[in-house]
Amino acid sequence: MSQWNSTVEQQAKDTRLRDHLNHLVGIGPKGLTQLESRYWQRDLRGGELTLYGTLRKRVDGQFALEPLPRRRLSNEYVDRFLDDCLELLGVDDDLAGYYYPEFNQRARVHGGACGIESVRRLHHYPQQLLDAMADFRKNNIVTNIGQSGCESCGDPATQNLITELKTDGTPVLGYVGFSAQKNPKSPYLLYDSFDTEALSIQDLGYLIVSILEKHDVPYNWGGSGSKAINTYPTV
Repeated sequence: MSQWNSTVEQQAKDTRLRDHLNHLVGIGPKGLTQLESRYWQRDLRGGELTLYGTLRKRVDGQFALEPLPRRRLSNEYVDRFLDDCLELLGVDDDLAGYYYPEFNQRARVHGGACGIESVRRLHHYPQQLLDAMADFRKNNIVTNIGQSGCESCGDPATQNLITELKTDGTPVLGYVGFSAQKNPKSPYLLYDSFDTEALSIQDLGYLIVSILEKHDVPYNWGGSGSKAINTYPTV
């Protein structure tokens, strides 16, 4: 097991992805060239992409993918690609901050009466909040990242995902929905338990706030399972 330290950081800077394409799942020469061009466009660590430009350190010390490579990879490869990167660095997978995309509803929603153009999208919020959402999914909890930030627009698509997972035999303990419709500066989290014997609604609330604390995301919650959890990320 290796923490993110100066030795690992230097090794990451010295490890070019192009030298290890046979080891990295989900990306080939063409995909890597396209990814590198996106970095150049944004003036981020230009030149040949290394593991240093691919990985980041989360608030809790775990290793995770930078947003650009994560979005470039197909869902089926996101966490496997992270595993491959950490293996190159000799980092144990106990330190992997996985994304768990199979529990994430990413369907775009359009129309409706919420005024979608005026709603701040979730990816505009700090990375700590996005990492917290990933840790919700780690616990077999479906999340709706709220492409519109609107609970009513995203709910039908989320329910469809939950049905698909259950049909495939995947346990789903609950749901956490993100809504920025009413107050973009203080989005709130709605939640529900689908197996109250394994996880009561109130216990799910406590799990959520414990994960928010782990990622330094300020929140306000009265401790009742019937109340939404307000968050106060820096935006």
